[in-house]
Amino acid sequence: MTDSVTTTYEGSLARILLNRPDRRNALDERTGEDLSAAVEEVSGRDDLAVVVLEGAGDHFCAGWDLSEFGRLSAADDDQVASYLVANVHLLRRIADLPQFTVAFVQGYAIGFGAALAVSADLAVADPGARFYFPEAEFGLVPAVVLPPLVESLGVRAALLSTLTAAPIPADHALGMGMVGMVADAGEREGLVTRLTKLSPGVVRSTKRLAAEVATAPAAEVDRMVAETGVATLRSEEARRILGEG
Repeated sequence: MTDSVTTTYEGSLARILLNRPDRRNALDERTGEDLSAAVEEVSGRDDLAVVVLEGAGDHFCAGWDLSEFGRLSAADDDQVASYLVANVHLLRRIADLPQFTVAFVQGYAIGFGAALAVSADLAVADPGARFYFPEAEFGLVPAVVLPPLVESLGVRAALLSTLTAAPIPADHALGMGMVGMVADAGEREGLVTRLTKLSPGVVRSTKRLAAEVATAPAAEVDRMVAETGVATLRSEEARRILGEG
């Protein structure tokens, strides 16, 4: 990986930093590949409870670097399709990470950059943050960003976000469900401190159970809850913590 994406580890916390502040952390081909590699790296770490995705400087991420559009215009259809699908897979990989993922958004989150934030388990926006999906203004269907938006917000809010082509302030994004919290830097770091006190195993099991019960029939949910609850209660960690209480 290059310095455009860096990963640092602090106990059970990993921080993935988009580090192109001179380009508002926009993603060119290499940066996208490096981000994918960073996400793949943390996915295999059983000792991590939390992954924070953040951008250096004044902005979270301005989406794809404009240089990418020139490169894609010169590519053939198969190459363009492969690039687009790779970006969809990156968003899905972030959503499917076994750790609890948090995107800290400051300044602008534009297009694919906003989709990165929405793909996290929790997007936490600075009060001055703005989310913006300008694709339609450029004559483009926002195909790559629609899947996480529809999944997180529903069809109507996804269409509102992408077709009105207007910046969405943090408080409006909160009301839409695009972000889960609006908080300043101190509050964001306080959240990280609380989250990193959780057991990585508990976080992983909670995320897995949440995903499973979302689509399982009621009888299957009963079984999942019973099995997970019993296993958790009998774990050495739960016995230690409950014994201290």
